[in-house]
Amino acid sequence: MNKRIAILTYHKAFNCGAMLQAWALKAELEKNGCIVEFPACNRVGVVPRWISLPQLKDVRGFRKLKLWLSQLVINILSIGFEDYNRIAYRCFRCRYLPERNCRPEKFADFYDCAVVGSDQVWHPIISKTDTKLFLAESIPDTLPVVSYAASYGDNSLTPDAFNRLTRALHRFKAISVREELACSELKSAGFKVEIVLDPTFLLEASEYRPLIGERLIRGKYLFLYAVSLSDFVLATARELAKRLGLKLVICGVYVRTKYRTPPECLWGISPDKMVTLIAHADVVLASSFHGTALSVIFSKPFLSLRDSVDAHPTRISTLLESIGMSDRIANTETDIEAMVQRLNATVYWDEVHGKISELRQKSRKFLCGALEI
Repeated sequence: MNKRIAILTYHKAFNCGAMLQAWALKAELEKNGCIVEFPACNRVGVVPRWISLPQLKDVRGFRKLKLWLSQLVINILSIGFEDYNRIAYRCFRCRYLPERNCRPEKFADFYDCAVVGSDQVWHPIISKTDTKLFLAESIPDTLPVVSYAASYGDNSLTPDAFNRLTRALHRFKAISVREELACSELKSAGFKVEIVLDPTFLLEASEYRPLIGERLIRGKYLFLYAVSLSDFVLATARELAKRLGLKLVICGVYVRTKYRTPPECLWGISPDKMVTLIAHADVVLASSFHGTALSVIFSKPFLSLRDSVDAHPTRISTLLESIGMSDRIANTETDIEAMVQRLNATVYWDEVHGKISELRQKSRKFLCGALEI
C-alpha cells in the first residue's frame, strides 16, 4: 500500500526557492511510491494584494498609518508587474504542488505521516500564525510526524521560542535539520538530530528536466538570483558581468515595481523559469541558499554573495563546507579581482558531485527510515 504523505512547508510563498524545495521533496517521495499532497491550511506566503489598516494590528500609532500609506503607494506602482509575478507563481503551484483542503485536526483521516520541512518552518517571525502547524501542536497524536531539513534560520531563537520548539519536538518521530547551528543547539537540548541535504539536492540535475524550458536569453549571460538586491550585490554583479563580458540578467525575488528598479531585472520569473535561467547561464551569482544550491547542482561557475561576514555557520556555509567549496562565498571584504579568479578557477565537478552523492544517500536513508518506506 502506498503511503500517503502530507508535506508541511512554505509551498505557497512567492519565492522560487521555497516552491522548488517543496517540489523536490514531493518528487523524491513519489519515486518511493508515496502519494504526496500539501495541505492547504498553511497560510504562509498568502499575502493580500492590498493591505488594510486592520491587518496591521501589531503596529501602533502614526507608524501604522505611515506603513499603510507606503504600502498603498507601492501597491499602486506595482499594478500589472506584481500581478504578473503572482500569476506565474500560482500557475506553478497549481501544476506541480497538489493541495488538499483539510484542517490539521483531520490529517489522520487522509495521511499516514506528515513531513515538516524543508525551509525556515521553525522561524516564528516567518511562520507567524502557522507556527502551531509547523510544530505539529494541532496535529493528532496518532499521526506520525517527521522533520526533514527543517530550519529556524541563521540565528539562535529567543529562549521562549526555543523552549516552545523543544517541547513540541518530543512529539516528533524523527528530527533532521539543514544547518549546523540548529543541529548543535538541539543536540545540546538532548535530542537525536541529523543534518540532511536540502530537498533540492535529493534530485540530480537530470531530474530537473521537467522544469527546464527553452533558452530565455540570447547570447552568454550572468544570472543574478537575489533575495536581497542590496547596493553591494547589484554593484558586484554589474562589475563582474562587465569584466567577464557577459550580459547581466537579474531575478529580484522581492522587487515589486519598475520604479527605480534595475533595468536588468526580469519579471514573472516562476520557479521553473528560474531553473531554466540557471541551467542555461554561463555564470551565476546568488544571494540566497537555493540560488547557490542550483548553481552547484548544474555545475555552474558561481559565487554566493553575502552582505556581511557571517558571525557563525549558516545554511550556505554548512553546505559549501561539506562539498569543499567554501571559497565560493564572497562578501563586502572580498576583492573584485579575487572574485574573478574564483569564477575562472577550474572546478573538479566529479569530486564535488561525488561528495554530494554521499550526502544524498545519507539524507535518503534518513527519510526512508523515518517514513518506513
